[in-house]
Amino acid sequence: TIAETFAREGAHVVVADRDGAAAGETASVIVKSNGAAQAETIDVTDTEQVKALMKRLAKTFGRLDVLVNNAGVGERSDFDDVAWDRVWKTNVDGTVRCAREAFDLLKASGRASVINLSSVMATKHTRQMSVYSTTKGAVSALSRSLAVEYAPYGIRVNALCPGYVETA
Repeated sequence: TIAETFAREGAHVVVADRDGAAAGETASVIVKSNGAAQAETIDVTDTEQVKALMKRLAKTFGRLDVLVNNAGVGERSDFDDVAWDRVWKTNVDGTVRCAREAFDLLKASGRASVINLSSVMATKHTRQMSVYSTTKGAVSALSRSLAVEYAPYGIRVNALCPGYVETA
């Protein structure tokens, strides 16, 4: 996983997920491999939860060197049946919310990086994936804009666009 890779490179990883048990499992695997990790239960669609997490991180670490916005949902459905709000709130609003609320911690690092997970679906489209493609296109555009906005503070912003990934 992304978290395990960062831990192998020496990072103290905060595994944040709306599924606290899954976050705990990942953090446990990292710790058992002699890495440093902690689990946090958080729903990126809830501003107060994101703010509270950033306050805890500020108190514990004082800065944030890397923010990986990896929360995402997608579903196949015809355009007129799609759960637009649910997908948008997680994929786009969650990315915005985390980047915004982490800004002061990222700035404190002086050399931070934001990694937003977009998708090849941002530019390749298939039937019944309109909302997912739209949200991932928005994440890609947001990443380019934030790269310009955050550059004066020493914060790099990039989007990764992986192909299909099997997830729960």
